[in-house]
Amino acid sequence: MRSQFVNKTRIGNAKRLRIETDKSFLEIAYESGYNSLSNFNKQFNSLVKLSRKQFRKN
Repeated sequence: MRSQFVNKTRIGNAKRLRIETDKSFLEIAYESGYNSLSNFNKQFNSLVKLSRKQFRKN
């Protein structure tokens, strides 16, 4: 339960950073507390229901 909250918070922060900055997803992943880009991608896709590429287009 706690890990779901943490992941939702981190991904929410990542979405905000993507919208408000021109940072790369790698920079955003690390700033949001992920040490692995693959784990970030997995969590992002799971919670947002869009790939990073689709999210960036929107």
